Formats: sequence, C-alpha cells, structure tokens
Amino acid sequence: MSGAEAFSLIIGFVVVTAVAFVVICLVASLLRFQGMAEDVHAAADTGQVGLDGWGTALAARLSMVPSAPAPFSILQLVPCSSEDMGDLAESAEALRCALRPRDRVFLLEGGRIGILLAARRESLCVVIGRLRQLPSFDIAAWAIGAATYPENGARVDPLLKAAEEALDQALEAEPAPFSLAGAPAEDLPAEISAEAPPPSDLVDALTGTLSPARFMPSLQKLTTAVRRDGEALSLLLIRIEHLARYREHYGAEAADTLLAALGKILRRGVREEDLPVRIDEEQMGVMLLCGGDDAERVAERLAEQVRSEPVTHAGSELKMAIDVGIATAPVDARSGRALFDCAVCATNEAVSQVRGACVRYDEERMAPGPVENDAAPQVY
Repeated sequence: MSGAEAFSLIIGFVVVTAVAFVVICLVASLLRFQGMAEDVHAAADTGQVGLDGWGTALAARLSMVPSAPAPFSILQLVPCSSEDMGDLAESAEALRCALRPRDRVFLLEGGRIGILLAARRESLCVVIGRLRQLPSFDIAAWAIGAATYPENGARVDPLLKAAEEALDQALEAEPAPFSLAGAPAEDLPAEISAEAPPPSDLVDALTGTLSPARFMPSLQKLTTAVRRDGEALSLLLIRIEHLARYREHYGAEAADTLLAALGKILRRGVREEDLPVRIDEEQMGVMLLCGGDDAERVAERLAEQVRSEPVTHAGSELKMAIDVGIATAPVDARSGRALFDCAVCATNEAVSQVRGACVRYDEERMAPGPVENDAAPQVY
C-alpha cells in the first residue's frame, strides 16, 4: 500500500468517526430532551410544576420539528397585593379548568402562576376577557405580564425576560393590571377591561357565539376554502336534550340560561381558529378545522364538559346534556348547505340514541327526519 493510499484511509476513518460522534451526541441530546419534556408533561397533570418545568415546557414548544412552532403566548401572573394571595394551587386549578386542554398552567416560585397559551398575540385580549368572567377566579386581583412568540423572541431566555419585564410594568398599572411586551399601554385594545364584547350583528347576544345570520355564509365560505386547499372542515351540530321541555317546565328564561351556559362552554372548549355559532332558537354548532376523527373527540369532550357542569337557575341546578351530530367536508359533502344537511341527519340519529350521544354522518344508514324524545328533564 502506498503512502497516499494509507493517508486517504486515515482521513476517511477520521471523517467517519467524527460524523458518528456528532450523530451520537445529537441522538443523546434529543433523547435527554424528550425525557425532560415527558417529565414536564407528567408533572403538569398534577398542576405542581416549578420554574425548571416551566422553562423546559417552553423549550419543548420552541423545538417543534420539522416545521416552526405555531405562534403562542406566555403569561406570568402574580397577586397585586399579599392580601389577594389566597391559595395559589386553587387559583391555578381554576385557570386550568377555564382554559383549553392544550393550554398549560404552572405553579412558579415567588407566588406566581405561568401559563403557556396556544393563542396568537391578537387573541390575548379575547382570552383575558373570558377569564374576567370566571366566578372562581378574580383576575382583577392579579397583575399579568405577557409575551408572544415570535414577536418577542424565538428562544426561551428572551421570551421569559420579556414576560417578566411586562409583569413588572403591569404591577404599576391601574385599574386593570395587564402588560403585553412590546405594546404601549395606550395601544392595548379596550376588550381587556370589557366584561363582554359589545353587541353586533356578528355575535349572538345570548350565547356570545357567531350569530345565526352569519352561520350559513361562514359555513359556505369555509367549505369552499378547505375544498380548494385540500383540507378538512367538520361541523358539530348540537342540540340540548329536552330544551322545549325545560322551556315548558321552567319558562323561557330557563331555556335561555341553558343556551348561554352552553355558549360559554363552547367558546372556552375549542381552539381560537374554530368557530362556535348559534344556528337557531334550538341548535348551536361549532365549525372545526379538522377531520372527522378529531371532530368526534372534540364532540365527546364537549359533551362530557356539559354533563359535568350543572346550570343554576332560580335556586335549582339543571342537569344538561347535549346530542351532537358530526359531518365533515369534503368527505361527506362539498358545499356548506349539504354539509349542514348531513349534520342534521347525524344529529337526528344522536337524539334517538342514549343520552348525550355523539354520532358521525353515515350516508348508507342515515336519512333526514325529526326524532323526538319525551323523557322529562332532570333537576336536582
């Protein structure tokens, strides 16, 4: 073997060894990071997560592969005074129940609460407005500092620093202590301090969802868009079981109370990009940007939330249940009107089944036609 050949072999061996070492290091680092993330997810289920878990969860959100993470927000909350401290774990649990399952709530050091929120910068005011309506959590007693990805940074340290600086500014603000990193106080929208959005032809005044007049035009537009883009749109058509009987037994005000409670559950139970809507006097719905399997899981979760939250009316607690029909475009229909008709068929089938059923449209076995159930509503 010549000297040149030996030298080439040595160089090749060194290169292969170096590449193998780098690959091993990357794999080890990835496995370690995944282990840390799993620990955070397990800890988050108990609501008892400290600063280390907070930072690791944020790093996990920023390290989405192969594509960049979707925009999100981080919030830090602290009581405005020591008198408002109360039980931090109870406050965190109230927030966990009010937010969506994919949002994360952490207990932090120094009597603080951290929230990792799957919401864009422009949606923050809407989320905070909803939190202001919680009877179990007095958000006015807390200062809130917020930062958003990617506006305030694409790494953990800059985002945390921006949120902490915003929190410091919020502690000096009155009367609604909220500060968004990079946004002057005078530029913050008025919705932050509003008890409810102002009435308009877009929003149904009773339920806070999209108004009936806007339902079909929005459904037609979304159906056309997903067909063009090769995506999916699912419609949940929702009926409160025995709503007419509630109205008969307890009056129109009781039925309105149930519809308002359902609207609140729908608004807080779906993503920002999904669209809860009041369809008519008896029916509500949600337009979901997902396929049928995911829509069915969402429907079952919403039905369980409704069952687990009795509604107080005139000194009684009304036990509410919903039947849900599910149809998906373009699999079941290619137009908004046809999608609605399919969802009606599925809802009729759900009404004929067990209490609180969620049924997907099946062309082979479903046909239009009303179904009635004469059982009396429950009160306890």
